Amino acid sequence: MNKLLALVAFVCLSGCGMSDEEKIQEFKSRCLQYSSEFIIDNSAVGEVNLGEHSFAIRANIASQKVISGGHDSNMPIGSADLPVLDQIYGPSYVLQRLLLEPTNISEVRYKYNRKNGKLETQSCYENTRISVKTVEQADQTFLGNCDITRVHDDDYLARYNILYAYGEVDEYDIRPFMFWVNDRASGQVLAEQISFQLLLGGLSGENKVLKAWGGAQSVRSCNLSPPDQLVKRVFRKNT
Repeated sequence: MNKLLALVAFVCLSGCGMSDEEKIQEFKSRCLQYSSEFIIDNSAVGEVNLGEHSFAIRANIASQKVISGGHDSNMPIGSADLPVLDQIYGPSYVLQRLLLEPTNISEVRYKYNRKNGKLETQSCYENTRISVKTVEQADQTFLGNCDITRVHDDDYLARYNILYAYGEVDEYDIRPFMFWVNDRASGQVLAEQISFQLLLGGLSGENKVLKAWGGAQSVRSCNLSPPDQLVKRVFRKNT
């Protein structure tokens, strides 16, 4: 953790205008030296909370527990000055994979933040929790279609949380990133990834990856377990 925090305050010593190769090599080096993954407790049972809110990693924090504030995932960042569309760790994409078999998760309680202009009988309502118990329901939620029986108030919470935190982007277009599962009642961390992401919108040629018709940029993350697999490993069957 201390090594990660030292890198949060990393200052570019080689100047601006790095090549793609320099950015990619720096990213690979950080992943190799500082990324990590831990399964601490695999006794979770039942349901889990997931949403689009994320925390901000501060340069002067001493531990994960003092991560605070919010991170706006829609804000343009990096040298490309574009928002990020993360199709691996993005909550709506993780939602689609959490209920794929094999899984011991019985329900995902998904915080829905997007505005939706569909008919009321078909809409997922903004700032509500959507009950998702099947792959089909996950797909419909991703598309913004929710049966009214699946829509709950925001306080419809499970015991366990899936959480995200992001640090500032540096001159290499790299940001520190954390992904973890905790017990909402005790605060205990059950699983955790400490990682980095390289923003791909500021690269050139075939390295440059834009999404959503060029309105967002993709990211590359350290080669750790896929996020849904990390979450699934902390859940056991409810016997």
